[in-house]
Amino acid sequence: MPDWAPHLILALIAGAAGWVLHAAFVRTRRRAARDRVPIPTMLESALASTPIGIGFVDRDLRFVRVNDALARFTNVSPDEHGGRRIRELLPHPAGALAEPLLQRVFDTGEPALGLEVQLPAAAHLESLRHFIVNLYPVRDPRGEVCWVGASITEVTALRRTQQDRERLLAALRESEARFRALSESGVIGVLVADPERILEANDAFLDLIGYSRAEMVAGQIRWSEITPPEYDELDQRAIAQLLETGVCRPFEKEYLRKDKRRVPIVIGAAITQQAPLEWACFVIDISERKRAEQ
Repeated sequence: MPDWAPHLILALIAGAAGWVLHAAFVRTRRRAARDRVPIPTMLESALASTPIGIGFVDRDLRFVRVNDALARFTNVSPDEHGGRRIRELLPHPAGALAEPLLQRVFDTGEPALGLEVQLPAAAHLESLRHFIVNLYPVRDPRGEVCWVGASITEVTALRRTQQDRERLLAALRESEARFRALSESGVIGVLVADPERILEANDAFLDLIGYSRAEMVAGQIRWSEITPPEYDELDQRAIAQLLETGVCRPFEKEYLRKDKRRVPIVIGAAITQQAPLEWACFVIDISERKRAEQ
């Protein structure tokens, strides 16, 4: 075999291997191109499926293109928007509000973002629908603003939730103010407790049982210290009622003051926290009534 023969054989093998790899690469690239969804098709699908209303208008303030979500807002099909003025299709007064805003984007080339718009609901004129609108310039290859794009997101449900939360907070603040006024009035004792001790109390309750606020903070006012032994069973029934129903109906008993004098009272309670268990109580001194009865 001539000396150059092995080199020729190796060259042929390398060429054949290269051709095989090239053919495999070409087939793979063709398959990927065939399987890949074209970007314009993907964008069209996204534009059609998004819940955000999206549309484009030209310098004459006529619609160029809208998606399905915006078409639902105007109750006109997307195809029927083309070439029609926004004032003609947008519900009153949205068109009149939108025109100067769109014109400003055309004139300045600056977007207008986060615009909050309120419109009357068609079925209930006394109620409002809330929207967040973004307007942005769309430029041609020369950099000039040829269209203005708009995205419209309805946030009515979110606004209602916020309004409900604000009303609830206002009601809670009003309730807290009433409770605070009652607690600070000195007419009745108000306290928060767990099964072992008094956690918080107003001055009227502390004066009733003869303990100081410092002793309460130190955890020294315990039910076992202020309850005469004969009321233990009654208290256990009250706690069982609390656990079963969340409230304890008012009942009469006596407290044992720090100086060991007894005070007749009426007490009622309601659970404020399950874990760990806590409840709020109101306590009324009925000493005057008992003396009158006697």
